[in-house]
Order: sequence, then C-alpha cells, then structure tokens
Amino acid sequence: MNPGSLEQYRSDLSLAYSNTGSFQQPKTPLWIVTAGIREMISSYLTDSEVFYQREDLVNEYAALLYAHGWLDAAIYLGYLTGLTPPLYLPEDSSIPCDLHERLAEKRNRYELMLRDALGSIEIAPASGSPLYAAAVRIRKKGEDAFPAKPGTAYMQELGRISYGYGWIDAGLRAGLFRIIANPHLFTTETNTDL
Repeated sequence: MNPGSLEQYRSDLSLAYSNTGSFQQPKTPLWIVTAGIREMISSYLTDSEVFYQREDLVNEYAALLYAHGWLDAAIYLGYLTGLTPPLYLPEDSSIPCDLHERLAEKRNRYELMLRDALGSIEIAPASGSPLYAAAVRIRKKGEDAFPAKPGTAYMQELGRISYGYGWIDAGLRAGLFRIIANPHLFTTETNTDL
C-alpha cells in the first residue's frame, strides 16, 4: 500500500474502528445507541470496500469520511473509546480527470444536503446541560464542514462535508437533536428493544 493513499486510509480507519472499546452495560439505552453507532460505522466501512471493488473512487471516499465522522463523534460523546487516524484530504489531482465532473456533482449535492440537514434539526437537550454543550459542538462540526472558498478543492471539500455529516447523524442518533423537517436527510433507524 502507498503511504498517504486512499487504500492506506481505509486500512488505518478500519483498524482504528476494530480497536475501539465501549463500557455500556448490555440492554441499556446507551448500549443500544452504541450498537446503532457501531452498525453505521461498520456499514459505511463495508460500503467503501464495495465501492473500491467497483472502482468507484468518489463514493468510496465519501463513505470513508462519513464513517470517520461517526467514529470521531462516538469517541467524543463517550460511546466508544479509541484513537482515529488523521482525515485523508487529498488534492483533486489524486483522482483521474474523467472523475472530476462526478466529484464536483457529488460534492455540490452533499453540500446542499448538509445545509438542508442543519436547517432541519434543533438541539434537544436543555440549555446548560453537558448534552446541550455537546450538541452545540457537534452542530459546529457540521457547520465547519463548508469550505471558505467553495470550488477550489472538490475532493477535500467532499471529504470535509461527508465527515461533518457523519457528526450530525451520530449526534442525532445519540438523541442530541430533534428533526423538525426533512427526515429523509438523516439515518435515524435503530433497534430500540431493551
């Protein structure tokens, strides 16, 4: 594997995820949230493998950064323990020229989706609680995903947007936000059996 390659990043992120731990007691609400978070991370890491096999670099990359966002949010919130690799934010020149149009389309579509998602949620915990502060921080992660100068580095922008969206969806799964519009923009399904 080439150091600094997407393949290396996938390997490093998968290893980091496999080394995570958690301390929730089985069948508790926190355990259920943790299981849902694990399912999402695992699913998107698996999706990235499928996209890799199909030589779909754009979707492979977006899936990895989205999984990374979920993982970092879960560690921040205390559902998982562990360390993750740095974000992989390559230059556009790292992908074949024939994919640039597809990359730009996906990046633009994801930016609109994340903007709509941020406008479709409100913070659920009461002001002053630690969970309120966590929700504010997670929302800021989503807001910070938008580039200062859009259209300058589509690969990096898609990565940051996918990563930020992962934080928002993980925060929603953890109960930090209420959906007030556009529920189709979120991954909210989880097993609630106690």
